Order: sequence, then C-alpha cells, then structure tokens
Amino acid sequence: MFYMNKKLKQTYYSLIASVLIVAGLAVFVYRVVTPALPEDRRFLTQSVKHTTMGSIVDRNGILIGRGASVGNEIWNLDYSVPLGNLIGPSVLLSGVSASYSRVYFGDILYGQKSDHLTAHDFLDVSGERTGGTVTLTIDAGLQSYIYNLLAGSYEDASCAVVNYRTGEILSLVSVPSYDVADEGSLHLSEDDGTIDDARAVNKAISELNMPGSSVKPLIYTAALEYDPGLLYEVYTCTGSHTNDAGITVNCPGHRAHGTLSDMASALAVSCNGYAEHIYERLTETAEGRSILSRVIHEFGFDYSYAYPGLRFADGVFFGMNSSPEMKTYSIIGGGQCRVTTFGMAAAYGAIANGGVMMEPHLVKSYLVDSFSDEVEAMVSESRRICTEETSASVLGLLEAVTAFGTGQTMAIDGFRVASKTGTAVHDNSDLETLWAVAALESEEFPYVVALMIDGTDPAVQNSSNTAGAAVHDILQRLTA
Repeated sequence: MFYMNKKLKQTYYSLIASVLIVAGLAVFVYRVVTPALPEDRRFLTQSVKHTTMGSIVDRNGILIGRGASVGNEIWNLDYSVPLGNLIGPSVLLSGVSASYSRVYFGDILYGQKSDHLTAHDFLDVSGERTGGTVTLTIDAGLQSYIYNLLAGSYEDASCAVVNYRTGEILSLVSVPSYDVADEGSLHLSEDDGTIDDARAVNKAISELNMPGSSVKPLIYTAALEYDPGLLYEVYTCTGSHTNDAGITVNCPGHRAHGTLSDMASALAVSCNGYAEHIYERLTETAEGRSILSRVIHEFGFDYSYAYPGLRFADGVFFGMNSSPEMKTYSIIGGGQCRVTTFGMAAAYGAIANGGVMMEPHLVKSYLVDSFSDEVEAMVSESRRICTEETSASVLGLLEAVTAFGTGQTMAIDGFRVASKTGTAVHDNSDLETLWAVAALESEEFPYVVALMIDGTDPAVQNSSNTAGAAVHDILQRLTA
C-alpha cells in the first residue's frame, strides 16, 4: 500500500481540485455560454465538410438554391446575381466571420440546428447528411427587378425595402454583385486567400455613406419630441447660416430661401440653415440635448443594436470626439454622419409606423429536416422612438416634400407617400452621393424604400431626377 505524507497528500488533493474546477468551468462555458452566442459558428466549417447544403427559398416559395451533394450546389440562375452578395459564397471560401447571410443561417442549412430551444449539435459531424430549408423574407422577384433597374444605369448603388409593420426585409440590393453560381470568379487576396472582391459585399447592410439632407427628418423628430411648437418655427434664410461658434453652413448654391413660415416649408426645399437653427433651439437646454441623444440612439446612430440572423454596420451621427465643426455639418448629413441604406430604411420605417421600429427579419421560417415541423423565425420585438403625435407630425412634413418639394418624383397616384431626398458631396471630389427614401402610408402596402447611388456627376444627375425617379419605379412595382 502506498502512503503519502500529509503535506504531499494536501498538494495532491489541491491539484485534483484545481483540475476539476478548470474542467468544470470549461464545460460550463461550452455548454452554457457558447450556445447563448447567436453568431457562434466555430464548428460550421467542420459540418460543411460532411453535409449537403439544404435549400434556400424566398418568401413566395421560389427555390433560390439547394445542395446537390457535399460541396456541390445548384442555383436558380434567374436570381443568382441579384442575390449573390446577400447569400454569399460557400462557408469554406468566405470563412465563418464574414458578413454573409449563408453563414448566419448556416446552422440550419448545414444541419446543426435542431430547434430554437436546444443547443447546437456542434460536434456531431459523423457521416454525410443533408441540411434544412431556410425561407427568407426576401422577395426574389422584387430583388431581381431592383437589381436590373440599378445595374443597367449605375456602377455603385444599393437599395433596401422593408415592411415597417413587421420588420420583414423584402429586398437588399447591392450593385455590383457577382454570380453565386460562379464563386470561382471572385478575386482572392494573394496574401491569405480571403475574398478581396467588392462585388461580394452587400453595401445595403455593410457600407456607410453620408446621407445628406435625408437625415434631417430624424433631427426634426427629436426637436418635436422636445417642443411640438417648433413645427411652426419661423426662419429667414439668407443662403447661409452662421452659428455662435462662428461656423457657417451654406444652402446649395448659396440660394436664399427667404422667410420660411414653418418646418414643412423648410423641409420641402431642404433648407440647411433652417436645420441648423432647429438644432440650436433643440440643444439650448439640457433636456433638449438629452432628447436628441436618446432619439438618435434609438434610430440606430452612435449606438449598436444586435439582431439574430442579421448583421449590419452601425450608423454614425456625431461620432467619437467630433469637433464643433463636424457636429455642425452632421446636422445636414455631412461631417462624420454615416449610415447604411438599410439603416435609413429602418429609421424612416419607424416614423411611418407610429414612432415604433420593428426588429428586422431576414429569415421568415425554417425547416430542420423533412421529418420536422416548420418553425416560425420572426419574433415581434420593437422599440418606441417617439410618440405617435410626433410621428404623425414628421409624416406630414414628408408628405409635403412629396407634394411640392424635392420628392415630387416619388409621388404615386392613389397613395400617400412620405419622402425625402438627400445629396452629399464627396471629400476632395466633385462627385456626389444621392439618396431617396419613401414610405407608403398604406395598410395593404406598408413598405419603405431607401436608395443610395454613389459617385454621380452633379452636372447631369441629382437626387430627385435620379434616385427619386428610381424609387418611384420601385414603389410602382410594389403596389402593382
């Protein structure tokens, strides 16, 4: 029999206890913490090597793509380009950290997910199997229509269409795109073999752009939350506005808009001086500054919101350590102000939805396998940004823009349309970024469309006759 002295025995037991504690902690982290991470895909690449991809269908049941065997897929060529950079390349090529939808619902497509309530079966990769079916909220026909509309005329554009009542995303178009059926055409980095091709990036959710005047309704939302009487604020525009810090902001072409009797007339002509004046009124008290900060955060700027199954770049309004000059320009959509096309659609959708922003959804439902019941993936989560009264007032402002302002090209017969345009000038360049955003005030068609066209020539294109005209065509398609 082996005997240990007391000191050695204590050391031995301490060592065993330490090992058990570490092992227990590891099990806790793996079994409890890891399954709670919505974007955990660390074992996805292993599963892909043993699993035939399931099927991806659109909201109307149109088959977009399916697996034929392990590593081989068949794609519907009618939609393989318009949906290319939304679906994304294979997981083995893109890597699990990439911003591609195929990665984010990869646990379903490659057989890792059993249901919403059980942990992911990360380690079961024995044998070959077939993944499940994902039904997207995307309308493949609409996606194709918008892509062809934009790709035929512009080299750099993106568009988002959202149902603002439910949060369903009907379209996320990014031009240019690539053919998901021909991912071998993608350019790879010579350094590490990762994807280095702009066509693979869906700019509607990944690229931040200066929004120009399309951001003004968000400032006016905060202002009316602070003081509804500002709706009738009178201001005389001389073509430029200088604040107390001595920073001057000009209206386009130094045009003097004269006396503007209220917020609606100012927004209709997109007066920069009026926007700066309202900002000054809003921030003259601590209460106003607090309301501005809250509303901007709720709209998705200078704050990060995470949603299951959808990843997009966070909007920036003032940004970090912004100078007084940059803050001044941010009020009119310049300075450090940046937003994705989807982010702008979500913000306007909240205004159209009585001041409530719905959680966005890209996956409508899924089927784990042929023996399981279909699972509804959409959860009705929301957050209130402003009161219904404020929402109604801002909608009235945007309706005036459609009626007699810069949004006239977005008017649709038989429908109330709340719209706004925006133009941002590139730094050190004469090229511009054009925006047009419109919401249909309709129970049957509760849709908001946001469109961005980058790198345009101001000599021949402007936000109304270019972006606005394209949004008009999309609205017509939605209501046909």
